[in-house]
Amino acid sequence: MNAEELFKGGGKSSGIFACGECSNLYRNKNVAEACCEGKTCTRCGKPNDQAIWTRCSACQLAVAQALTAKRFAKAEKIPAAEFDGWVTDGGYGYWETVDDYLEDCDTDNEPYAAYLWACTAVPFVRINVDRLIENIEQGGYEDFSGLDLNGVDELEEAIAAFELRNKDTVRYECDYSRAIIITDGDKGVT
Repeated sequence: MNAEELFKGGGKSSGIFACGECSNLYRNKNVAEACCEGKTCTRCGKPNDQAIWTRCSACQLAVAQALTAKRFAKAEKIPAAEFDGWVTDGGYGYWETVDDYLEDCDTDNEPYAAYLWACTAVPFVRINVDRLIENIEQGGYEDFSGLDLNGVDELEEAIAAFELRNKDTVRYECDYSRAIIITDGDKGVT
């Protein structure tokens, strides 16, 4: 609706357009023009209350709930008392243990979920030697080759040792293949 193009310094076109109603940005003027017009949900056909999504709020929620139910049906079910590790409520909150989750619920006076998802530790200290050498080549003179560098074998060994020493530096990701079931007995533990 009333899309406006954004311009770079000196009046040069940016190729980016803003919706005149909500200011959402798009790379296409027609999409920016249609942003806040009476769009309909692509799933149910009712008026869409979401400016930038193709589905309305109710349909987005229904699709998310269906996906969660499908994931839960396929997941290995593990009793909370038998699980020791990081858990998540689906990617929004992460806790080191189920007891930590239950304690947070008690503190915040929130109801307990029926289940949580297990987390998988993902090491992220990874250094790509080829990318390092590529960066060196780009900063060098024309026709410079990383093959001309000395000490690459030693660099690779040092990087391997560095990665090994940092193997326990991890982030946690939701593992939808394992659902941690919370029972009334677990709730009394905290």
